[in-house]
Amino acid sequence: MALFGWTLIAAPFEGFGSGMVFLSDQHARKESELYVGATLSHTVRLQNRSSTPISITELKDPGKTASVTASALQLRAGEEVSIAIEQPVERLGEFNYRYSFVTNEPGAPRYRFSVSGFAQSAYDPEKTSLSFGIVKRGQSNRQDF
Repeated sequence: MALFGWTLIAAPFEGFGSGMVFLSDQHARKESELYVGATLSHTVRLQNRSSTPISITELKDPGKTASVTASALQLRAGEEVSIAIEQPVERLGEFNYRYSFVTNEPGAPRYRFSVSGFAQSAYDPEKTSLSFGIVKRGQSNRQDF
């Protein structure tokens, strides 16, 4: 499904503890134009589908360059929160940024999600060229500068 330039690939998954977590999209692909030096913004929704409250104990950006924040760290049963990402795009070309969070569910793994796309250069200089026209063999085409 395309939404505001994003292709969202729905990938719900469950925790292995007493609770159950639903993440709105485990991977998002940025399809619209994004330039080096811009900030990538994305939000995922996290829902507690268990009958007990859970807490987000850790939000992590392994690259340590993004701001990853949650609208709330405590989720009552059935409650949904948003996790917002503000990622500076620093390199030209294909990118794949990964993030994770941990809950207090007993035995629950670290949940992971990612955002990928292609960053292009905002600088596109005109190609300069010098043409002397078509010169046949034995003929000259003098150019004065």
